[in-house]
Amino acid sequence: MSGRVSVVGLGPGRADWCIPEVTERLHQATHLVGYRPYLAMVPPTVTGERRPSGNRVEAERATEALDLAAAGGDVVVVSSGDPGVFAMAAAVIEQLDAHPGRWDDVEVEVLPGVTAALALAARAGAPLGHDFCVISLSDVLKPWSVIERRLDAAAGADFVLALYNPRSRHRPHQLADALAIIARHRKPETVVVVGRNVGRPGESVTVTTLGELDPTQVDMSTLLLIGSTTTRTVARPGRPDLVYTPRRVLHAQRDVHDDRGAVPTGFWLLTGGARSGKSAAAEQLAARSGRPVYVIATAEPVDDDLMARIACHRAARPQSWVTIEAPLDLVGAVAQVPGDACLVLDCVTVWLGNLFHHRGEDAQGADDAAVALASALAARSGPSFVVTNEVGLGIVPDTALGRRYRDTLGRVNATLAQAAARVLFLSAGRAVELGAITELVGR
Repeated sequence: MSGRVSVVGLGPGRADWCIPEVTERLHQATHLVGYRPYLAMVPPTVTGERRPSGNRVEAERATEALDLAAAGGDVVVVSSGDPGVFAMAAAVIEQLDAHPGRWDDVEVEVLPGVTAALALAARAGAPLGHDFCVISLSDVLKPWSVIERRLDAAAGADFVLALYNPRSRHRPHQLADALAIIARHRKPETVVVVGRNVGRPGESVTVTTLGELDPTQVDMSTLLLIGSTTTRTVARPGRPDLVYTPRRVLHAQRDVHDDRGAVPTGFWLLTGGARSGKSAAAEQLAARSGRPVYVIATAEPVDDDLMARIACHRAARPQSWVTIEAPLDLVGAVAQVPGDACLVLDCVTVWLGNLFHHRGEDAQGADDAAVALASALAARSGPSFVVTNEVGLGIVPDTALGRRYRDTLGRVNATLAQAAARVLFLSAGRAVELGAITELVGR
């Protein structure tokens, strides 16, 4: 008769933080399987046979537990924290997935525990009071490049970040690298909660800032909670400060010229009238990105005036920026830019004029080209700042060609805006953010 595998979480370490159902399972178990330090956390009153193992043998540990249960055992696989958060629950289910039919008669259950992020958050107050993201900095099971992309995306989306496995002897430099990525999107005064051995002997909880955090004081027994742009502290006279993230985020039009210095990844569309500051804003954002910058320029030097403008724009850019001349093939130009670099495309308006000039009065393929361009920009991991114009706000053009150009540009802009993460409208050097209709009236 086959038995049962219960994958359980002990919580951070304190016996009174272990849920009663887990305690009951531990006392029922015929076998306890787990990483040696975690089995040492199980009270000595638990009498089941203990089968400790080392680090990085999760698959073998899961197989052992399932085989013991197949032989009739009531097996408990022990994790600290919660077994479903960077722990053994996934390892056990992975083995079931990898060996269909082998353990079909074995009952498998997962019992929750208090994960380290929740324990540390409770000690500090309520830093996880709004949206948050949990990321492990260990690159044992995933490439560091994946971790970098996820950190950049989560920080750019303004999540509170809970960083597990932040620094080990084998990768001491990676926490500093991770903090540098986060610093692209957060001010130095961003609140950071540092917890070490929370719920265990030697517990310490420190509230500091992103600018003051010392990576060398962090190890694998440490967990970091890095606040969002709204996370704050509340002074309590005679008591430790409390940290919290407000539950409500008020929608507000954001000014591209604010002082946060935060440049999220993703595709931004900047539109407005002539001499409204679009190009300057795009270049300002690109300069803040901390990445190599590639400028896709669409103007053709067809006369002295355009030649002078092109020369002026080039002279104003930093010498380290790379310029790609692309009067027609924008998708091909985007493909030349490294995926994690910053891209500035200036501008869509001139590009469409080139299409009308080279392909006839109907600008054949403009709409399809806009769809392809939007897809290429949305797929990039690095930030993209695309400049275009609003030409339909003034006098109706008095020629058929002018009206076709206006209408085509309106459709192209709408296509790009639909794919963009943010759309900014500029006038007189100032910017406001434009929201989708569904954001304004609801779905």
